[in-house]
Amino acid sequence: MTRRLIAGVAACALGLGGGCGAAADPAPEPAARLEAEPPAVAEPLPDLALTLADGERSSLRAQLGEGRALVIAYTSLACPVSRLYAPSWEALRAGWAEQGVALLLVDPMQVDDDAEVCAAAEELGWRAPVARDPSGALTEALDARRTTDVFLVDAALRVRYRGARDDQYGIGTRLAAPRRRYLEDALAALLAGRPIEVAATEAPG
Repeated sequence: MTRRLIAGVAACALGLGGGCGAAADPAPEPAARLEAEPPAVAEPLPDLALTLADGERSSLRAQLGEGRALVIAYTSLACPVSRLYAPSWEALRAGWAEQGVALLLVDPMQVDDDAEVCAAAEELGWRAPVARDPSGALTEALDARRTTDVFLVDAALRVRYRGARDDQYGIGTRLAAPRRRYLEDALAALLAGRPIEVAATEAPG
């Protein structure tokens, strides 16, 4: 696990240094901030081996399958912001599946054991697989920084968007609905063959 992710999730999990706390009324600061540098798209990700929470072995390419895109979404049982997003992942998966988009959830936290992750997935109705990343190989390859990071990967395993799913939740931010749907806007542009207008944001958490 990268140092940056460790720092991010430590605050998220433990509530240290202004980390994830109980979501409050909407704050003037947005939940996601635009990054100056978009993700590089030239080099594809390696086809990393994956271990799923149910014990199955897989890989990035296997998760993409014959699809047009793969959404890799980080999550954690310990992070309040991750928990706010958790109930809506199945709706996102189902809404984009017919267009050839697959969803892979990743819980990188060593404190979240496989049985807990599987139980949470069943309770939330997740049909998407949940990968564990004890070696940190996937986290390193993606340069993941937060337990709310999402990544949009195209059919060539190139990262086309990274950052926040949207601007609905954050530290001290809880909106009734998103104002900006960064991930879904990027998905729509990618599938339509258009340039992605916002290719990188900083995820909350």
